[in-house]
Amino acid sequence: MLKTSLSLLFIGILVLLGSDVGVTQSRDELEVIKREVEALKKNQAALQKDLDAMKNAVSRRRPPNTFKQMVLNVDDDPFKGEKNAPLTVVDFSDYQ
Repeated sequence: MLKTSLSLLFIGILVLLGSDVGVTQSRDELEVIKREVEALKKNQAALQKDLDAMKNAVSRRRPPNTFKQMVLNVDDDPFKGEKNAPLTVVDFSDYQ
């Protein structure tokens, strides 16, 4: 029982002695942190403004022409089917 009491007393003293170390900050350190936070807020606002400008630029861009009609000349070339049959060309591409 004496060992447990001494152990608890020793642990209590260590907790009390070590509790104030590194917990408090000086006013100068707090001012530096406040300035850094304000600088980060300004940078974030600038980035948000740039992002909004990019979104507006992309939304104003016209979509490309989806269909382009043209005449395909098959005068003397061999082919199957009607000469005036409609033809649809689909371009599929993978961006990897």
